Amino acid sequence: MKTYGVDIGYGYTKAAAPNTPPVVIPSIVGSNETPSYRSEIGDRIKITPLTLNGHSYLVGEAARRFSRHQYRIFDSTWSESPYYLLLFVSALLRIEKAGEEPVAVVTGLPVNHYTPERAKQIEQLLARSHNVSTPSGQTALKVEKVKVIPQPIGSFFDLLLDDSGRLKDPHGIRQRVGIIDIGFQTTDLALAAPQFMEPSSGSLDVGVRSVADQLARDINRKYSLNLDTTEAEEALRSKSVKIFGERVDLSDIIAERTREVAERILSQAHTLWGRGQRLNRLILTGGGASLFRSYLTGYPNLHVPNDPSLSNVSGYLKLARRTKW
Repeated sequence: MKTYGVDIGYGYTKAAAPNTPPVVIPSIVGSNETPSYRSEIGDRIKITPLTLNGHSYLVGEAARRFSRHQYRIFDSTWSESPYYLLLFVSALLRIEKAGEEPVAVVTGLPVNHYTPERAKQIEQLLARSHNVSTPSGQTALKVEKVKVIPQPIGSFFDLLLDDSGRLKDPHGIRQRVGIIDIGFQTTDLALAAPQFMEPSSGSLDVGVRSVADQLARDINRKYSLNLDTTEAEEALRSKSVKIFGERVDLSDIIAERTREVAERILSQAHTLWGRGQRLNRLILTGGGASLFRSYLTGYPNLHVPNDPSLSNVSGYLKLARRTKW
């Protein structure tokens, strides 16, 4: 049985397979559109509509570029929506050539959404044969097994296991490890010791989007320019915005808005773990790790993965390879 890790985030969806570069797509599902004209100059995004359960959509970058109607849900109902399933299937199809061999997948849910009952619901939603139509024809993606874990625990397994799913250090399993997983919509704080310790874990409804949304409001007040969420994300990444064709630096505004969100995250971490003296390691992970890293340097036991945005999905894959399905 083939094994995969899939991380379906509010901002990006990632899929990982053994000996293959990971797939990363924007977590955007949109209406199926065909541009009336496309220039031969510049990059050409491949438009591949995906039809699932009788409805056709664009997914990922194509949806961001070309869909008139984009579907993004930023609350706990996200995992119950058809768009969640579309992102899961689309990410796997981009990394897996559908065939006869069934697949097993490890994925995750945010800490404040995770319950055994919710995990079971997600497993039942994803673990089935998905019949999909693309312009190249019909295909079936046979997902036979799914394991759902608290999302940030993926980074714990990424630290603990090697690429084959074996323990790097047998003594490491007994360590107390705190995890701060800063994502697009939420920040998860989890304690693994080695089991997930729910009373010492929690979530905040802040993340990269909190900075982007406030940045958009600042730009609107100062320059009378309205940015949607996707445009605000781009302004945050580039630390600039174009006004009348001229690039305007936003570094000072971004630094102030990032500090405000960082203070909320640090306050919650202190509430749960104090100064972190009882932690062997504190992992800073997620797509927002690089944005907020400078605010957590007060923890001497801080560990930042080489690519924090991919650490969860890497840990999911390692756990999938370790699991006796």
